[in-house]
Amino acid sequence: MSRTAWAWCALIGVSTLFGQPVIGKKSIRPAAPTASAAGLARGSAFRIVGDNLGPLDAVKAELPYPAEIDGVKVILKNKASGTEVQAFLSQVGAFEIHGIVPSATEAGASTVRVQTSAGTSAEIEVNVADQVLGIVTTTSLNGALAATDILRPDTAPQRLRMTAPAHPGATLSILASGFGPINTSDGDPAVEQPLLEGAELIVGGVALPVRYAGRYPGKTGYDQILVDLPEEGLKLGCYVPVSLRAGDQLSNAAFLSIAAADQSICDAGGALTPEAIQAIDEGRQVVVPGFEITDSATEFDFGGESIEFHTRAASGAFYAYSSYELESGLAFLNGTVQNLNGCSVVTLEGTSDDYETAEASGLDAGEILKFDGQGGAQFQLERQPTIIYTGDLGSSIPVLPGMFSLEAKAQNMIRQAKSAAVKQAGQRRGNFPVVAPELTPGTYTLSGTGGVAIDAFTATIDLGAPITWTNKASINDIDRGNPLQVSWTPGPAADVVTVTGLAIGPVPGAPKALGRLFTCQAPANAGGLTVGADILQLMPVTGGTEDSMGLLSVLQSNTPPNGRFKAPLVGGGETEYGQIGYTYGGQKSVNFQ
Repeated sequence: MSRTAWAWCALIGVSTLFGQPVIGKKSIRPAAPTASAAGLARGSAFRIVGDNLGPLDAVKAELPYPAEIDGVKVILKNKASGTEVQAFLSQVGAFEIHGIVPSATEAGASTVRVQTSAGTSAEIEVNVADQVLGIVTTTSLNGALAATDILRPDTAPQRLRMTAPAHPGATLSILASGFGPINTSDGDPAVEQPLLEGAELIVGGVALPVRYAGRYPGKTGYDQILVDLPEEGLKLGCYVPVSLRAGDQLSNAAFLSIAAADQSICDAGGALTPEAIQAIDEGRQVVVPGFEITDSATEFDFGGESIEFHTRAASGAFYAYSSYELESGLAFLNGTVQNLNGCSVVTLEGTSDDYETAEASGLDAGEILKFDGQGGAQFQLERQPTIIYTGDLGSSIPVLPGMFSLEAKAQNMIRQAKSAAVKQAGQRRGNFPVVAPELTPGTYTLSGTGGVAIDAFTATIDLGAPITWTNKASINDIDRGNPLQVSWTPGPAADVVTVTGLAIGPVPGAPKALGRLFTCQAPANAGGLTVGADILQLMPVTGGTEDSMGLLSVLQSNTPPNGRFKAPLVGGGETEYGQIGYTYGGQKSVNFQ
């Protein structure tokens, strides 16, 4: 459209529609950032993104919400019965529609179409479920900061932020969605209505009873979680994992910022200093280095063959963070302890394409960075188009950099394993490419001569002695009804061992196979940890179908201050403290039964 036409429409206030409405790919989503494969819950808020969906100037409806705004309708059709219902609409515009799935909608495979005065969109398939538990986040991204208010007697609620964290003993109100249908009109002003019985909020691996889980009074189409934090026993930090559990259902992943009573800013565990968090909260951008050395072995079953491959690589960047990246959880750097001596579980429905994601941008530090290590070891990290630096130390698979959130790690694990299996299928262990010698413990130096944004720098890390996973061979079929003991040789006291289990398989009530990932941590010198049956019972059953798989990994990593460093910025100043990390260990195929 010409600029003159746009100006004319704006001048006369015309809400003209231009062309047939088009719903974007995977753009029908619930209010909480659950995977698109999970679908929409009856009685819950959703949004549709696309083109020509409504008037150029967005129109917001008053309560009670209608089923039509300016000729715009959203129609849901059950594929089995053919029954159609119109969604309640709260806002319509050219590129986005906000609405509520009526509680009376039939559950099951359905289609959604948008109808306007200019035409009707193609029907898009979507699953309608009785429940799709979801925690709403501040950036609308999975794994981000939960949209939370701290409730205080006789004062207005305080929005939870990293510079205004929750403290032990606080009462939290968490915005959520997908708890299920209600017995009143979905378009009317929302009133209190409990929907989940016996729900628990899993905070840093600790299951807390929920005081209330139901419709959010005053927030039509949304749900509310009320929970009291205990005075002691909780993990503290900027990135404390949180998810909601009700029966065998688990919500999407999010995080809370929790600090000691005398702290006004949460502890990022070495990922960011309090000063950096404050600067970001004030609207400034900070630069944080993050690099990682990986040395891991994987045993993978593929087509009846046992395949083994090795990864020795390094990657990282000088990341620029704003509040958006910070609250999206992108400041997870290697060495940041999330959940020492505890376990957490997240749901991974579909593939990484099912989630909206955010990425921190890297800054240029030159074309090549160098690592110098023990025994004359030397290798290079090359700058990639995304200004992430990667170096392969002799692996039999490609380097997969950029693993920040738990879910990103899981998705990379899946892609890495399947890619290697396909490439190496039919090759025996003795035919694999020769890999570099094992990394010798000791001091390693990372250096660069400088680039557009980062000046010449030098940083060091001490690689500790690697642990050995002593009962690896005996763990093959995991009984989900009994605790799982994982053992290793004691390692350096300052290191942490992370045990991660990934299961992809059928889950009752889900439209397709989904994945769940548990993560447990313990000090490396502990020599082992136990994964409780309450955690294992949340994992899908694996084995027997092509779309199921199970993996178990035991990884050792360092913690600050080992590997911490700053680098000078071109033009003056320096980065915030960042981290060089290392990860040793291995992973293998298992079955969850």
